[in-house]
Amino acid sequence: MRNPHEAVLRGGCTRHHERQLLELFCEVSPEERSRPFDSIEEAIAAFDAEFGN
Repeated sequence: MRNPHEAVLRGGCTRHHERQLLELFCEVSPEERSRPFDSIEEAIAAFDAEFGN
């Protein structure tokens, strides 16, 4: 059975997105992207509130 995503993976789309992700992490420090939270639960609640989950 062929992988339905094979063409995308071969086409370099995945590499492009990986490069974009790495560029984001290299260009913006975590402190600039988001404030620190005291617990993982607090971080999840803030994420849910921000993104409407």
